[in-house]
Amino acid sequence: MLALVVDDSRMARYVLSKMLKQQGIDVDSVESGEEALGYLCNSEPDMIFMDHTMPGMDGFQALRAIKNDPKTSPIPIMMYTSKEGEVYMKQARQLGAVDVLPKELKPEQLVAVLEKQRLLPNMAEAGDAANEANIAEPAARVVTASDLGEDIAQVAKAAEKSIENKNFTNQVRRMLDEHKDELAEQAKTRTDGLLDQFDDRIAVLTDRIEQFAVMSQAPQGFWMRLSGGTRALLVTIFALLILWGIVDNIQKSDQLADLSNEVAQLRDAIKTEDAKAEATQTELEQELQEISYEQQLRENEWLGNFEWAINQKTEFPWDDKPFNDALAKKIGVIANRLQAAGFEGSVVLTSHLGDFCVTTDGNGTSALPEADQLVSSCAINALPEQQAETMGEEQTMAFNHFLAAFEIQFEDTIRLELNTQGNKSPVKRYPEQEPDLLASQWNKAAAENNRVTIELKPDQ
Repeated sequence: MLALVVDDSRMARYVLSKMLKQQGIDVDSVESGEEALGYLCNSEPDMIFMDHTMPGMDGFQALRAIKNDPKTSPIPIMMYTSKEGEVYMKQARQLGAVDVLPKELKPEQLVAVLEKQRLLPNMAEAGDAANEANIAEPAARVVTASDLGEDIAQVAKAAEKSIENKNFTNQVRRMLDEHKDELAEQAKTRTDGLLDQFDDRIAVLTDRIEQFAVMSQAPQGFWMRLSGGTRALLVTIFALLILWGIVDNIQKSDQLADLSNEVAQLRDAIKTEDAKAEATQTELEQELQEISYEQQLRENEWLGNFEWAINQKTEFPWDDKPFNDALAKKIGVIANRLQAAGFEGSVVLTSHLGDFCVTTDGNGTSALPEADQLVSSCAINALPEQQAETMGEEQTMAFNHFLAAFEIQFEDTIRLELNTQGNKSPVKRYPEQEPDLLASQWNKAAAENNRVTIELKPDQ
């Protein structure tokens, strides 16, 4: 089973698509009624969910167009809208909608509608098998709001984690930049202080040893006058002082080494985080490129569908100018739709003229012949190439005023280009001029060739 969701709201498309997929239904989605008509030219969904309020063609207009086409009229269409009330429901059903669903749609409501319209996959087969076995079928799994909430929460959590990692990396980098000079200065200061303290203690000990040496060399020196126990005690004290100085210096050196290790570990941590940040940045850039590429593809597809839609019914009456009042109104609507979609570029209008079979009365007034008249009773106005090109450039006064207003409104974002092919490129072949050929048959082909084609050329 395949469903088409038509809605200009991305969130509305996501929520409804999620619920449909949980029921085993494949989903395609478009953003406008024009895109829906283009989609239906090549695809045939089993059901359509149609929003009402959309830019350009609204839901009722799209519904009417689909139901007027014999190829697409059998497809069940459900309006998916915030509009409500008996009057709206009645209008929707009169136009061919099978039901109206609210935007605050609950999963069980969707399941009920799908069951009512027998649109659940394999619903009929499952029901027959259950009846034959006289076994009650378990109810289909219903998509709850918590399911959607969990999906959205996971997406939000992943985005938050990515942002936190990047923020942490930037924070560590700023901390290192702010404090690396301070840490280096502190390390140098502590090292110089330790060395100065060590030099001072060595100097004091050296002075004391020299004093004792001088005293010991003097006649009946002080050292010799001391008792053996006292001399042993002094030697022990000096040895302990020297040992204490060495131990204290080792401890200071260990502290300095620990500080250096901490700085090295901090630098390693920053390098690791920088590597992670670069990898994350590269990954995000790749994702952004992929998103941009996919978006470009969608934009090209949208433009193609939109261009196809606006080129339907571009014929103009045989006695009217190619660039006329009706065309001005149509181009105004198209330009506003393009501007809302962010389009920037040129809209190229090319006129084509048909060679009509006309009659002329005594006063010189030309007219189309009656439907049952033969071609031999009228004259085919096969204009020379130069004259056809001149007539193909003609504009009504209203269209000329429209061009001036268009330039002021859209400036350089959307530009109009006018061209003509005269009668050189008919899209409909004219019938062979047999004796029994009716003028109406000839003029039917001429009417299809009497048109203005519209081409959209986005700026690169």
